[in-house]
Amino acid sequence: MFTRLSATTILAMACLVVTPLLAQDDSAVAPSLRPVTGEDFRAVLSELEGQHVLVNLWASWCIPCIRELPDLQELQTTHDREDLRVITVTMDHPEERPAAEEIAAELTPTLDSYSNEDGYLAFPREAFSWQWDGTLPTTFLFDESGIVQRVFKGALTATELRSVEALVQPAPASDNSR
Repeated sequence: MFTRLSATTILAMACLVVTPLLAQDDSAVAPSLRPVTGEDFRAVLSELEGQHVLVNLWASWCIPCIRELPDLQELQTTHDREDLRVITVTMDHPEERPAAEEIAAELTPTLDSYSNEDGYLAFPREAFSWQWDGTLPTTFLFDESGIVQRVFKGALTATELRSVEALVQPAPASDNSR
């Protein structure tokens, strides 16, 4: 019932399987960060009107930024994307983007992630008319009308994450049966 395969046959079969894997071009993998200017980002925010949006500015060299990315991923995972959209924007310079790509792919695989193309301090001013002092991480919470409701400077604390969750909880349905 079983046929003995020669070592040569096994080696040939292994080569057929492994060679295409080795030949794959890594550059064909879609980037996890989409380049965006502040003007383009305004359009992104405009498309999301009607829902809460949390925008996190971070960088690959910022340890507190990297530490909070899994919390942001978890926040999005626990909320319907129609109620809350969590977006990250790396403020890394172009030469730092490969590290940012790697971090975003690993820590925020399902978030909408962008790379700033306007320059470090210009992006928030261009994206949502905000004078930003450069603190990283900084997180902006927008309401359903696209208006900034809260600005969190530094890594989000557990209390701040709970406050975001409380703000985006849908209002309880009213009982009209009385």
